[in-house]
Amino acid sequence: MKLETLRAYAARCSGASLAAAGVAGLLVTALPMNKTEAATATATMSVSANIGGVCTVGGANLSFGTYAATAASTATGSIQVTCSNGTNAVVSLNQGNNNNRVPSAGTRALNNGTNYLGYDVYSDNGYATLWNATNTQPITSTGAPVTLTAYGRIPAGQNPATGSYNDTITITVSF
Repeated sequence: MKLETLRAYAARCSGASLAAAGVAGLLVTALPMNKTEAATATATMSVSANIGGVCTVGGANLSFGTYAATAASTATGSIQVTCSNGTNAVVSLNQGNNNNRVPSAGTRALNNGTNYLGYDVYSDNGYATLWNATNTQPITSTGAPVTLTAYGRIPAGQNPATGSYNDTITITVSF
């Protein structure tokens, strides 16, 4: 290469370098000279929730069918209780609408007008523990329905008039 060509090339390069350096200098001088950092502040937020105990109850019928005085009549019914997970509850039964009308045959009675047929409801299939307001059934719920069995028994030896006999028991869940 000729010397003149090299000198022209060097002049062009140094001119470009000077131009680039000039732009860089302008950029540097455009930046603030005081270095400031972004400030931050923090706080906490309290978050909470409550789960209230809720229970529902459904009762099935307790149907003895046709009663014959020569033998005791038994029947079972299911009571389904659903409570919030972790809820402790007790299930009680009241004495029905005809409490102690036939004391020799149970604490409850079915009625047909002025005629009564004594019976009781138990929490066990051996008919040993009456299910009432004193003898309750405890449950601890997992959130899934809990099924309790009510064991009904009409003692033998009663001789009321023919007809259809009924009673209503209130199921209470206390939690």
